[in-house]
Amino acid sequence: LNLSIPTVYSLTIDNENILRRDNSDFGIGLNDASSTGPISSNIRNGDLGLTLNYRLGNLQGTASTTSDLGVFSPPAQLLGSSTSQGTLALKLADGKLLFVHSGGSNTTTLYDPLTNSTSSGPVLPTGTVAATGTNAVRLPNGNFFMIHGGISTVTSIYNVATSTALASSSFSLGPVLSGNVGSSSQMIINPDGTIFVIHGAGLLTTSMCNLTRSVMRCNAGPSLTAGAGRGAHAIQRPDGRWLIVLGGRTTTTNIYDPVNKLISVGPTTSVLVGEGGHAFQRGDGKWIIIHGDAATGSQLTTSIYDPTTSTGNPTAMLAGAALLQAAGAGAYSIQRADGRFQTIVGSSTAALSNSTNIYNETNITANSFTGIYLAGSNLPN
Repeated sequence: LNLSIPTVYSLTIDNENILRRDNSDFGIGLNDASSTGPISSNIRNGDLGLTLNYRLGNLQGTASTTSDLGVFSPPAQLLGSSTSQGTLALKLADGKLLFVHSGGSNTTTLYDPLTNSTSSGPVLPTGTVAATGTNAVRLPNGNFFMIHGGISTVTSIYNVATSTALASSSFSLGPVLSGNVGSSSQMIINPDGTIFVIHGAGLLTTSMCNLTRSVMRCNAGPSLTAGAGRGAHAIQRPDGRWLIVLGGRTTTTNIYDPVNKLISVGPTTSVLVGEGGHAFQRGDGKWIIIHGDAATGSQLTTSIYDPTTSTGNPTAMLAGAALLQAAGAGAYSIQRADGRFQTIVGSSTAALSNSTNIYNETNITANSFTGIYLAGSNLPN
C-alpha cells in the first residue's frame, strides 16, 4: 500500500489588489499556449514554500512592427481639468475610474472604460485641493480614505453611491492628520482597521487614523528613524510586517509592525535609494529594489531583499543585478504575461531615456542569486 501523505500547501489569493480581466492576464492567446500568466503575483506561498513555474514564453520579446503599434484616434476623452503631480486614479467596484486631478485642483473626472466616456465627478470638500503626495486606500465598506498632500493635514472620505444608502457619490471631510503630508506619502491598513499614514516629504512623522469611531480621529503615530523622502515605498513581508524603504537618497529602511504599531530599524540597501526607487517580487519570494536617482544621478544598481531570513532583519541587503541603463525619476516595473518584469528606466543622468530592461531570474545559480538584466525594446521617442 502507498501510505504517503500528499503535501498540503497554504495559499491566499489576493484579488483585492490583483485583478485578472483579459486573455493576456491568464496567458491565453500567447505564443506559448501553456503559459498561465503571472499567477505568482497574487498568490502568497505558505510555509512549505510552494513554487509555481510561470517563467514561460519569449525571453526578451520582439521589437514592435507597424501592425503592433495601434493608433490613438479621436474622439479623445479629455479629463475635466489638467493634471499634475499627485494625480490619483481610484478604481471603483463597477470598473469605472475616478481621477482626482491634483495640482492644486478640487475637481475629479469619472471614466467609464466600457463606453470610453468621461463625465464630471464630485468635487473635493469645500476649501480643499489635491496636491503632491495625494494618496488613498479602499476601506472595507467600499469607500476610500484620501490624504490630500501638498504639505497639509487635510483628508477626505470618498463615499461611494449605493442603491440603498446613498443616491450619488460624494466627498466629505475626513479627520485632520497629526502632521503635514507631502511627496512619497504611504498608507497601510492595520489588522484592527486603523490606518498608518507615513507623511513623506522627508519627514519622520506619521499618523494613526481610526475611522471606525463615532468621531473619526488621527493621532500621532510612531516616528520613523529617518525621514521618508522621494523614492520611499513599502513591501509587505510574509510575517505581516512591512519593510519601509525610506528613499530620500539614503540606504535606510524601517520595519513596521502593524499589530503592535511599532517601528524598528531595518536592513540597509546596498546603495542609496532616491526618486524612481521601487521594488518587485521574484518568483522565489525575494524582492528586487531598483535604487533610482541618487546624489550622483541615476543608477545602474539594485538590491535583493529576502524577507524570510532567520532573523527577518539582516543588517544589509545583497547587491542585485545591474541594469543596462541607469534608472532615475519616473522609473517603474511592470510584470509581463510570461512572469518576467520589464523595467522602464525613466530619466537618466544625462537626458530622458526610452530604454527598458527585462529582469531574468532564470539565470539564478547555486552561487549567484542576483539574476540578470537583459535589454528590452525601446519605448517610442
